Amino acid sequence: MAREYARVLKELSCDFAVIGRSKETANRLAAELNIKVISGGIQKAVVCEPFKGSTVIVCTPVETLFNVSMLLMDQGVDRILIEKPGALNISEVNALREKAAVSNTLVKIGYNRRFYQSTLELVHRLANETLIAVNFEITEWSHLIEKESRSSEVKESWVLANTSHVIDLVLHVAGDISELNTFTSGSLSWHKQSARFVGAGVTKNDALISYFGYWDGPGRWSAEFVTTANRYILRPMEILQVQKKGSVEINPVENIDYDFDEKFKPGLFLQTKAFLNGDYTNFCSLEEQISSFEIYNRIANY
Repeated sequence: MAREYARVLKELSCDFAVIGRSKETANRLAAELNIKVISGGIQKAVVCEPFKGSTVIVCTPVETLFNVSMLLMDQGVDRILIEKPGALNISEVNALREKAAVSNTLVKIGYNRRFYQSTLELVHRLANETLIAVNFEITEWSHLIEKESRSSEVKESWVLANTSHVIDLVLHVAGDISELNTFTSGSLSWHKQSARFVGAGVTKNDALISYFGYWDGPGRWSAEFVTTANRYILRPMEILQVQKKGSVEINPVENIDYDFDEKFKPGLFLQTKAFLNGDYTNFCSLEEQISSFEIYNRIANY
């Protein structure tokens, strides 16, 4: 992720440095992108580099996001963009919120799918239509995840650490959920709480909402937003498709410029640009993340 953010920051002509742990990785990234990379980790960097009043993007491994962000607030940084999910439990998100209030630090959580060009076009279209229902799938590919070299702490919280990408996008577009019934079953060696997920409810905007996910079966991430005129489909989520009322045909929505999402990691260019420009409209706040964690925990049976 540091590499992906660095590519965007270079395109935006920003003055920045990357802080990493491994000297080998740091040297490789510095040579590849011709940028300043500091090795030795954040603990060493805060001794050598001035952080007060700065803007920082925290894109460390999930299990270290919280501690690094807390340390940076102690250093007097002005703004922090933390990669999703920001922390691995509600207590930590609450601690981030309390620390941010004391240190007067602006903190946002980065969910780059909110900034997909497909998502932005979807939001634009829904502003002129009546959303009546949302269906989405949260299936993860367990056969790949179980082989990943991630900590058991992260894998055991995978709905928070990764699947929240899909749920967050749905909540962002459709609005908060006012009522939700959740069901789970099954178990995995790395995610014992649940393997299959089904649920349904209603949003505060009176749209019906339903979801499913089968981590020990086939599937993929997707979301469908149904209005009285159209069914908008994100499958894959980077591309917006539409099925018009009275037709079974599904076609790509025309005249969407996917240039930024093709040149950079999808969503990252517009997310980073918005954050640096002080446009926080589409960002997840710490208060919002606390509410969302309550939903994620119910869905996952945590």
